[in-house]
Amino acid sequence: MYLINLTIAGCPNVGKSTLLNKLMKKKVAIVSKLPQTTRNATNFYLHHQEFLLKIYDTPGFHKPINKLDLFLNSEVVYSFKQSELVVLVVDCMQDITNELQELINKIKGIKNLKIFLIYSKIDLLQNPNKFSKLKKDLQEILDPFETLELNFLNDDLSVLLDKIVLHFETIKNELENVNEKDLVAHEANNDNFVISEIIREQIMMHTYQEVPHAVAVTIESKKYDEIKNIFHIDANIVVEKDGQKKIIIGKQGCKIKQIGTQTRLELLNLFDCKINLKLFCKVEKNWRNNDFLIKSLGYKKWR
Repeated sequence: MYLINLTIAGCPNVGKSTLLNKLMKKKVAIVSKLPQTTRNATNFYLHHQEFLLKIYDTPGFHKPINKLDLFLNSEVVYSFKQSELVVLVVDCMQDITNELQELINKIKGIKNLKIFLIYSKIDLLQNPNKFSKLKKDLQEILDPFETLELNFLNDDLSVLLDKIVLHFETIKNELENVNEKDLVAHEANNDNFVISEIIREQIMMHTYQEVPHAVAVTIESKKYDEIKNIFHIDANIVVEKDGQKKIIIGKQGCKIKQIGTQTRLELLNLFDCKINLKLFCKVEKNWRNNDFLIKSLGYKKWR
């Protein structure tokens, strides 16, 4: 199979995670109204015709306020260097902000990186004139090889995949040829990522603005019992302050129980087996500004 490396990029809250989930036809990324929801930069494989798309999902490129933010922005740029193509997602109602301009500069700084421009949330468009100006400006700045306007929730995204592989069809012999058997270890690693992200999503839903951006989740152990069809998972929820830990645990442990219950339901649908999930919560003070803790908590995907 011919390998195409592509990165999904954009500013926070433009719909990158919704796009990825729809392409993968299953939930692999958190979808939330909170900005900067996607934390880890990771990758997934998707088959389409005779091509294998290695999709790098990246955090929203944003103005950094701590070392974790700096690290995540650097991962976005690193993914560009690994890719032949960037799928740049732009909210059809947004302006060319400083964040978007800086992201565009990073993209244009990579030689031979092809650009596929997607305008998201097209169903919510309220100012067509403003959108026309945005399209004109970005066409001049980026010169993308293809542009689409999409409603990720309702539109058929196969047109996106068709246009990507059509573009690479003429140069497919220049692409890397890969064997599917080589992807087994990668899928096992992605299990850890998806499980931790689902736990983090439930934390966001149950605590909202109180602690989400101070939370990290690590999978301490996991084991599947084939005889009993039970997936045993132990996970750590890491926060920065004692007060945040109290919020996560809740009165008499009610909050962490709710988080665990909803996570089990999500994982049950994903893995189609019984789930034995144990959640623990600990404090690592100011971990988002500690290089060692940032890496030890799993933010080092491709280094």
